[in-house]
This record gives sequence, C-alpha cells and structure tokens, in this order.
Amino acid sequence: MTDTRLLPAGTVTILCAGDAPPAAFATPEEALAASAGGPAALHTGEALIREDGTPTGPAVRRCELLRALADGRTLVSARAASAFEDAVTLHDLGVHRLADLTAPERIFQLGGTPEPLRSLDVVPNNLPVQLTGFVGREAETGDLRRLLAGGRLVTLAGPGGSGKTRLAAQVAAAAAPRWPDGVWWVELDAVTGRAEVAELVAATLDVPVEPRAGAARSVATELRDRRVLLCLDNCEQVLDGVADVAVELLKSCPEVALLTTSREPLDVPGETVWRVPPLAVEEAVALFVERAGAVRPLFTLDTSSAAAVRSVCTRLDGIPLAVELAAAWLGTLTPHQIDAGLGDRFALLTRGPRGVPARQRTLEGSIAWSHDQLDDADRAVFRRLAVFAGGFTLDAAGGPAVLPALGRLVDKSLVVAEDGRYRLLETLREYAAARLAEAGEADAVRERTSTTTSRSPKPPSPTSTGTRTPGGRGWNPSATTCARPWNGRWRRRIPTVAAGSPPPSRGCGTCGAAGTRAWRT
Repeated sequence: MTDTRLLPAGTVTILCAGDAPPAAFATPEEALAASAGGPAALHTGEALIREDGTPTGPAVRRCELLRALADGRTLVSARAASAFEDAVTLHDLGVHRLADLTAPERIFQLGGTPEPLRSLDVVPNNLPVQLTGFVGREAETGDLRRLLAGGRLVTLAGPGGSGKTRLAAQVAAAAAPRWPDGVWWVELDAVTGRAEVAELVAATLDVPVEPRAGAARSVATELRDRRVLLCLDNCEQVLDGVADVAVELLKSCPEVALLTTSREPLDVPGETVWRVPPLAVEEAVALFVERAGAVRPLFTLDTSSAAAVRSVCTRLDGIPLAVELAAAWLGTLTPHQIDAGLGDRFALLTRGPRGVPARQRTLEGSIAWSHDQLDDADRAVFRRLAVFAGGFTLDAAGGPAVLPALGRLVDKSLVVAEDGRYRLLETLREYAAARLAEAGEADAVRERTSTTTSRSPKPPSPTSTGTRTPGGRGWNPSATTCARPWNGRWRRRIPTVAAGSPPPSRGCGTCGAAGTRAWRT
C-alpha cells in the first residue's frame, strides 16, 4: 500500500548499518553512537518520515549506496563528516561518484586502515550527472541487469516521458563493474543523419576514424578485444544509423554490449526489446512527493492529500514526466486542485524545467514528438482509436486492413498490446481524441461505433451452444458452435472503425457473433 502519511523531517543524519533498516538521527554524533560497527554508512541530508518512523528519500538511498561499498568499514559522507571535527579519526578517501549518478562527493572512512573505495569511478565512464533522485524501479533495474548479462543488445522502448533515459542510465551505473573497459553514454538527441551516429560514437570513445573503413568499422576495430557497455540514448529519429553501429559491433566485438533507448525498436537481429512500463502507483506517489519538496519544502502527504495524489498518479498512467509536471504545480495549487485540473491535462502540465529539450518541458510536446513522426495513414488510425475507452480487439479496430498500421503504432509505443487485446494509455487516448476532433471525424467515428454496437444481437445463453470463460466472466465465442463464421468471408465483414469504412449491416445470421466479437471493448 502507498504511504498515507509522509512528514518532512528536514536535515537529518541517516544511519545504514548492517542489515538493519535505515534510521534517522538529529545529529551525526547521535547516529554514530547508535552504530555497532561496519559495514555501515552515515550521510546527512533531507528526508521524509513514514508512518512507521522509518526515513525515506534521496538521502536514504545515497546512504544505502555508501553502505553497499563499506566492505566491513564505516563510511561517512562529507556532509556528515563536517560535524565531527577532531572528535574521531576520519581518513579522506577522495571524491567519488556513486551509482545514483548525482554529483560526486568526498567520502571518509572512520578509523582503521584506509582502503580504496570501489565506487563508480573505478570503471571509466561518462554517464550523465543527474540533478534529481531516481525513485523506484528496483524490480525493473534488476530485470534489465539480468537481460544485459545474458544478451548483448537490449532496447528500452516506451512512449515519451516514460523514463527510458533515466532508467537506462541507472541500469548502466549499477551494472558498470561488469564492463571494466568502460561504460560510455552517447546522446543522439541532436543527431539527424544516418552517418552521424557512428561518427558521434567514435568521437565519444576518442577513436580515430580510418577514412577507408568508415566510423562504424573503425569503432569495431578499436573495441574488438574490449569489455565495454555502449549506451545509445534517443535512437528513434536515427534508427538506421544506430542499426549500422549495432550490427557492426555485434558481429565484430564479442564482449561489447549495447543498451539503447528508443520510442520504437531497432529491429536488428539479436535485439531484446524491453517495454518500459508505467510506474506502479506506489512509486508514482513517491516520485510526486519527492519532486514536491523542490517547490513546497514542507509538503506533507497526509490522509487528505494522499487520496488526491494517488488519483493524480493513477489518472496520469504512472508516466514519470507527467507526474513530475503535476508536482511542479504544488507551489501554486493543492493536490486536490491539481487532480481537478487534469480534466484538461495538456493545458495544465506545461511547467517543465529549463535546460531540457523542448519536448520534455510539456506533456503535450512529449507526445507530439512521437505523433509528428507518423505518416498520414498511421495518424488517422491512431486518432480513430481514441473511441475505445477500455481497450479493443484487432477486429474492432478494423481487422487485417489496419494490422500493419496497428503494428507500427505498437512498435512506436503509442499502443499497448496485451494478450490479444490493445489499448491506449489514457493520456495518449486523450491526445488522440483531440486530434480526432481537430480532423472533424469525431462524430462520424463514434456514430460508426454506436451503430454497430446497437445492431449487434446478444450472444446466445451459455446453456444453448456455448460456454462461459473460467470463473463465469463473459461469453467465450471461441467455445461456441458458431466459430466457423469467423473464418473466410465473415471475417471480412468486421467493421473497420480505424480504417474509416462504414459498419456492416448485419452480424452472424445465427447468433450475431460477428457484431459481438468485433465490438467488445
């Protein structure tokens, strides 16, 4: 369950000792006095306190990362160490970067013989510095690390704002020790030409390009005997160029792995496509509260606000960008007002931070980036799918006539495919509905839907010719004796809402199965 009460604790010292849960103390001295020895870590920072008294937040996560590096010692961050002065012996281990990818910090060892710290800096890397904490995604991070351990090309695919880039960076940082020759991040956001991809990779790795061989082959030659993880971010607008690099490295470099992010797969042999899911509600609420602290430091998640925050996160489909944009309004609105304002979410969620690409500053801009890359036919199918509020079947969408377009929409992370059914995230559906209204097609498409639904006879009772699904939930057409009409000529009579053709005048002459199956949503 989501915490229904999170109180700002202000600046406290976190103690992470052994296997015990993190604890918060007013001062570093109190935290040290409570420690029973290593492995342990002390870090001072901002935290929130849960109902059970345990702390949470970025300071806690950073302290946990320090404890993971302690190896029997007690490690102390610079902020915590400043309170001790000469009261204890602290060995300066230098400035280190941790796997949370936030700014480097000086780390100290309490007493004993100082030993090197195996931080992220042990592995050569250029992973981007993150200015905010990474919330949740523990299960996803673990899954992706296992995929990288067993495969050599993993693509994180998802719609704009789903957190692909941030998740990929965290996975790369967590898995860095596996690639001792380096973890290299290449941002493709500004690249538009196919050949530019390999050239940028070569420049990032400081590889001289042999003119006759070309950039991709020059990189492959350089990395032939290296253990390297290459991360290519924002690949969707240069898929062919990324594919060129990926294929060359996969063929020539047996110990090089690639982690890519894209709104659609690369579609090359050996690729594992991992669809980035929305945040779980609990994680989305935690993200909202943590980002809220930046605009309202004393924001408290209490019984009243918890319901509104949970509603906001649910209505925004757990899309990280959308949740962050909603939290940015807490300096002006209450959680209940933000929830009420989501009736026009695209007008509300426009307060993204400066210093990021324009498409990441508004929710509408993020979706429009993907929509603008569709051709006219795929845009038409996408907007017409807005009439399906609860999901739809291939038959309802238009059957074989729209299958190629539907497949492309799935690939581009605009439609979710689940066990033979399809759906649009509510945020994407509202965007599609706006485009449907702009095209002047809303009434016609809804009329086709309602007309066919009203003309479709109900299926026979399960006591006559069919059965119900396990648990008695709903009619199972595949179990009826009238399954044959779904082959051959009857399939061609399915109404094609997305394709835009008029609805059929009748369903199956025996039981109306055509209308029922095509329009169940």
